[in-house]
Amino acid sequence: MNLGRLAGFTLIEVLITFLIVTVGLLGLAALQAQTLKNQLESYQRLQASMLVSDMVTRIRLNPTAAIGNSYPAGAAYGTDARPADCASTRALADICEWHDLISGVSVSSGGVDVGAPILARGCISSPDTSGDGTVITVSVAWQGLAPANTPGNTCGVGAYGDNDELRRVIYRQVWIRG
Repeated sequence: MNLGRLAGFTLIEVLITFLIVTVGLLGLAALQAQTLKNQLESYQRLQASMLVSDMVTRIRLNPTAAIGNSYPAGAAYGTDARPADCASTRALADICEWHDLISGVSVSSGGVDVGAPILARGCISSPDTSGDGTVITVSVAWQGLAPANTPGNTCGVGAYGDNDELRRVIYRQVWIRG
């Protein structure tokens, strides 16, 4: 019997095995990092969707104010200064409460407001009365983590980089018969 052939692994076999295992572990680490990034993007999209739904519900509950243009358009809620008058009408109270939600004050961690997407801002369009009823568009824009296609909605244009590829937007239109 030849004992030299049965002595075990050679150093080159051990190094090749180590290289294969290392490449596999690096691949798993990259997959984990990508998964965490996608999870954060998804969470931000969910938060923005809830913020849009919140304001849409507020507008639907106050259709007279919406038709009368009492929900001020053109401001970047959540980033501009909080409106000074938050008590004179229900519409202004809605705007102030929505502004606070977009600012992230609903959840605080270590003194930092974290209850909203990154650099979130809310937009409300002027009422469009050209058709049968009134249409108002409610949008929330935020900063994504990686470049993507530029959204068609104009909420937050120019606020997240030179080419807007980091800007994400969710919007809904509210149709009020009246």
